[in-house]
Order: sequence, then structure tokens, then C-alpha cells
Amino acid sequence: MTLESRINRNRYVGNGATTQFPFTFKVWKTDQILVITGDGETEQDVSARCTVTLTASGGTVTFPAAPPAGTVVVIRRSMPYIQEDDYRNGTRFDPEEVEDRFDQDCAERQDLRLDVGRAIKVPLTSSKTPEEYQQEFWDAYADNQSLHNDVVNLHADMVAEHGRIAEERAEALEAVQNEGDHQVQRVQGTADVYYAEHGSACMEMNWTLNADITAGTDINISPLWYIVGRHHMQVSVNGVRQYRTKQFDEKGNEDSRSSVYTTLVDLNAGDTINVWISHLAGGGTATEELDGLMSKEDKAKLDLLPAETSFARTTTVLSSAVSAGTAITVPEHATGQGLLLVWHNGILCSPGSDGQYTDESSTTVKFLYDIPAGDTITAAAVAVSAS
Repeated sequence: MTLESRINRNRYVGNGATTQFPFTFKVWKTDQILVITGDGETEQDVSARCTVTLTASGGTVTFPAAPPAGTVVVIRRSMPYIQEDDYRNGTRFDPEEVEDRFDQDCAERQDLRLDVGRAIKVPLTSSKTPEEYQQEFWDAYADNQSLHNDVVNLHADMVAEHGRIAEERAEALEAVQNEGDHQVQRVQGTADVYYAEHGSACMEMNWTLNADITAGTDINISPLWYIVGRHHMQVSVNGVRQYRTKQFDEKGNEDSRSSVYTTLVDLNAGDTINVWISHLAGGGTATEELDGLMSKEDKAKLDLLPAETSFARTTTVLSSAVSAGTAITVPEHATGQGLLLVWHNGILCSPGSDGQYTDESSTTVKFLYDIPAGDTITAAAVAVSAS
């Protein structure tokens, strides 16, 4: 017969149930069949475990147990590369035997072609060996795998960092929201004692910058003043409270009077600055006359307040959205005297057309923007005795 087909291997993928796999190429002995299993990256010779039966043009390989699903099964011809036929002079040649010998020689060349086709080929002009080319390939593969792992690790680090930042932001927001109530409680604790005894009000100042101010610049707030180190001055920029040692710092000797503070951040032209000062409790620390804090006109207005005026505070959680310009009830106070503090979700707000709300009456304010349902409005009215 002749060997007209170039097929010398068959490839299958196991399904976990099949144990018999046919092959469609001729071999002359069962030991000329090689059975390989693997996953595309690694492989194993399992020929010794299998049973081979032959037909005229192929045969069947039988596994003792079905290969697991997904296992690649390759059946290939593996010729011994020996010539066992002995032809002597003066004897007859059996044509069938000679043709069979030619068929086996052709089968061996097909095996060689299969192996050479899977091998790394070096250009004829190259001075490198196939082994050197192979090593370069695996080195490049290792570098690429290392780079891939670095990218995966970097992505994991970025995800973790994003989570950390989100957590810090949530904590900061909660701290800001809690700060409003904390400040109200602090003011209430000091006002009840000091304002009733000394008849002096807290003071504030609002102004809009007409030029940029760089970090580290001293800002004069005269005629307002505070006692250094007693933490009774608050500074807000565009309605957002600034934190001492973070965005601003007091300036002067501890326990001494100062009308200057230092900004620790850059400020821009058009920014609105609010400075609010609460007097210290426990008489004897701040004993300056009111004339040192405000104009005589403002003092005269304060003198008109009834003697029974006291500190009051309200906290309202909006059950429905409030549109800009809607009146919101606050504690009774004297309008325009800086005696009312208003917080929106814990953020101290500034009054006036360039702030966040207007002081409409002695019992109401109007915000200049829409407020959604669920937000919290806290208001504290600080009044004094006229005695």
C-alpha cells in the first residue's frame, strides 16, 4: 500500500466520560503510538497506561479511566528511526515488503516534520543557538509576567487607597456635622455665666477680599480682639469654618489681647471672610470696655435690649425641601447685631446678600439657596443683660 496522508496525529479535548479515542493514521506496531495529555502549558506521556488496538489505517487508544473534562488528549505516531529489513544480493525483493519499508521511511519523515514545525527556528544568518533563542523567549515571558503582576498589585493598591480616602472623607464630614452642635454647646456653657454677669455680646465681622492674599499673611480684624490661646475666635471663608493650626492660627503672646491672626492658606479676591468672637467666661480675663470692641452706635443698640434677654437655641430637621427665600423660624434676637449664629448641616453660615442667609426679622431668617429635605438647620441667639 502507499502512505498518501500527511496526518500523523489526532487531538481531542476530554469530557470526563469518554475513554476511547480513535486515531486516523497508519502505524505498524502498537509501540509506535505516543499518547500525551495536558492543558496547553504542561503535558504528560501516558502511553504506558493506555491500551492500543490497530486497524489497517489507524486504530483506537483506550484509557483505563476517562480523562477529566477539559484535558487535551493528543495521539501521535512515534517511529523508532531504525531500519530492520536486510536485503541481500542475488535474492528476490518482495515488492510489498519494499513498499512497506518506504511507507515507514515516509512516516519517520512526517514525524520529523511535525517535531521541526513545533521547534524554535534560528535565522540562517544568526550567530545564536536555538537554546539561546529559547532562553530569550522565556526571559521576555517572565518579564512580561512580572510586569502584569505589578499592574495587578498597583490596581489593588489604588482600589485600597480609594477606599481609604472615601473613609477619611466620610469621617471628616461626620466631624464637620458634629462640630455645629459642639460649638453651640460650648457657646451656651460660657454665655450663661459671662454674658449675664458682664453685659457684653459676642462680636463678628464680615468682609469681601478685593485682592488675593497668600498663606502666611497676617490679617487685621480691629476693632475686634481676642485673647490668644483661649480659642474663642472662629474664622469662616465663604461660609466654611476654618480650623486653627490648619487654615489659620492666632498671633500674639498667650493670654494677651490681639487683633491679628495669620492665614495658613491662600485666599482669593472675592472670598468672603467671617470672624466671630465669643467672650471668655469666668470674669477677670477679658475686662475691656465694650467701646474697645464696637462703635458707640452699636453699643447703644445693645443697651436697648431688655434685661431678661437670654441665650436660646433651636435645631430643625427639614421634613420637606425648602426653596430659596422661604422664612425659617429661629430664636428671638435683635437683628443686625451679630447675636444670631446659624449652621447648615454643622457648617457655620454667613449673613447678608453675599453670604448664605438674610436676617429677616427677630424670629426668622431666609436662606439664599434651596435646601433639600432631611438637612439640619441649627440657630443660636446670644443676647445680653442690659444692666
